[in-house]
Amino acid sequence: MEDVWSLVEGTSWVATIVFGVLTVYLTFRGRADESASPWPFLAGSLFVVFLIVALLVTFFGLPGNPSEGNSPPAPSSTGEEDGGSTGEASLPPLESTAGETGTLSYGAPEVFPWRLQYLGDECGSSTATYTDSINWDDVVGDPDPGEPDVAYRVRDYCSEDTTVYSPEDARGGLVEPGEATEAIACRSAAVAGALPSYLSPSTRERLGVVEGAAFCIVTDRGRVVRAQIDTITEGEDGPREVILTLEGEATVWSPQ
Repeated sequence: MEDVWSLVEGTSWVATIVFGVLTVYLTFRGRADESASPWPFLAGSLFVVFLIVALLVTFFGLPGNPSEGNSPPAPSSTGEEDGGSTGEASLPPLESTAGETGTLSYGAPEVFPWRLQYLGDECGSSTATYTDSINWDDVVGDPDPGEPDVAYRVRDYCSEDTTVYSPEDARGGLVEPGEATEAIACRSAAVAGALPSYLSPSTRERLGVVEGAAFCIVTDRGRVVRAQIDTITEGEDGPREVILTLEGEATVWSPQ
């Protein structure tokens, strides 16, 4: 079909040129002979017709013409040919306590109380800030607990903003009340999510830090933790206009 339409296009342009030249010739000839011949008008009409056809075929094509203007979009790559994924992006595997990766499997959950507190001096020239943290691997009695998995501190001297974060190799995210109550779902939320920063009494609801919400954490030893927020205590004046305490119950799943 491409060869046929190329032929139509070429023929149209040739005919346009021929009838254009013929129109000019017959027009000047008729003036020289002072005759009223109909041939210049006919040649001119055919010139206009073939010019329009040539332009349509060249720039727009016609229905059914597989030219660039009417070609269906090329099928997008599914990723199978180059080894890519055809489904949802898979989460990177995390190392278990044995250092192996594979199918994720967790044991029975354990429940522990938890608390993160604001630790800081009054605002002044000798202001100091401290970090409160929890190592969940240590909480469950791991002989090699690694580093803390979640920490809480004021962002800067005299700041009203605090931040919850995962140091080192742990990961964390915030989930809404009632969400991610199983190990795999909580792990996914931790890997794909983020913990709240610039947290204060005025921003906590907007950030989703409300009673019933939870922090999902994957520890540096591969455990999954869902630390539900049951109580939030806020400061009232001065440099204490921060969230003083976050506490509740945490469900911990250890990899098998």
